[in-house]
Amino acid sequence: MSYALFVVLLFLNNTSEIMGGVVPSLAMCEERVAQVSAKVEAYNADANNPIKITGFVAGCKKLEKAPQDHAV
Repeated sequence: MSYALFVVLLFLNNTSEIMGGVVPSLAMCEERVAQVSAKVEAYNADANNPIKITGFVAGCKKLEKAPQDHAV
């Protein structure tokens, strides 16, 4: 079963960015989610990034097969 990794970043200038991807296991997805806060801190600490991240949300969602027995 695959899992979707979602990361929503909120920036100081009132913009947001949504990123994501597919990972093969829940353990790998949770490992990547755990790394998000360190990456946000590193981004904010870099003086070359004038627009700082003020908040974020990250999580994993199990991907399931869509129903195949109904006409669309």
